[in-house]
Amino acid sequence: DGAGLAPPAGGGGDGQAEGDTASGGSEAKGGGGGAPAEAKKDAPRGPLPFRPGDGPNLFVQFAQVRLATFPADSPCRLTDHHTVGMMDTATVEALKCWQRQVDGIYDGVMVKTDGLGNLGRSTMTALLMAHLGKNTADIQPGEDNPNVVWFNSVLLWATYDRITDNVVTTQSLFIRSNMQYLQGVKPRAHAPVNDALKERVKLYQRAMGLPVTGTVDDATYRQLHGGRIVSQDQPGEVTADNYPPLPATDQ
Repeated sequence: DGAGLAPPAGGGGDGQAEGDTASGGSEAKGGGGGAPAEAKKDAPRGPLPFRPGDGPNLFVQFAQVRLATFPADSPCRLTDHHTVGMMDTATVEALKCWQRQVDGIYDGVMVKTDGLGNLGRSTMTALLMAHLGKNTADIQPGEDNPNVVWFNSVLLWATYDRITDNVVTTQSLFIRSNMQYLQGVKPRAHAPVNDALKERVKLYQRAMGLPVTGTVDDATYRQLHGGRIVSQDQPGEVTADNYPPLPATDQ
């Protein structure tokens, strides 16, 4: 259920690479001396972000469950028929609606980072944060509750730009736990605000140019709600085998 798991070793970073974030490539620029600039080459399509037609996989499945469990009056709620784990038309349209809405509220960067209707690190971070709302009380030192588990899953997407086997295994455990809660399958696990979480918060705060305290505050929450992530311009370097994981069949 993901409770008590420490963030996986490695995979984090706070550097930023210049490039086309929707395609995962970097733009080469010509040198001096009057030589013509090298023509931009299309970069190989990477696993992230997930685009229309991609799937089936576990992370798209989570996005579908999250969108389908929005309040009944939400204009972005996923209500149309959709195929589990697939970036099909219904899923993409609901995602577009939500990206536009939340980017507008938080001056967010999901569309700029992942591309409209795509599901990448930025959009997954903000989509996970939607569950936590604006109240940071549950993520303060000394707290031990289910929202700490959920916040760990947020930071896995917000701070890891290299997706190793260890990272994707931990992401998958948290995402499965999150879906089970949203669907009422079982009670939520809980975890304490420990030193590992505080260090990961510090890493994120440092990358965002925020005061580095290790304590979650309103400014940290706002950055996460807006889809701001470590290495914003990098879609995510995937070294894990068999990525992305297949949808869960026990939901």
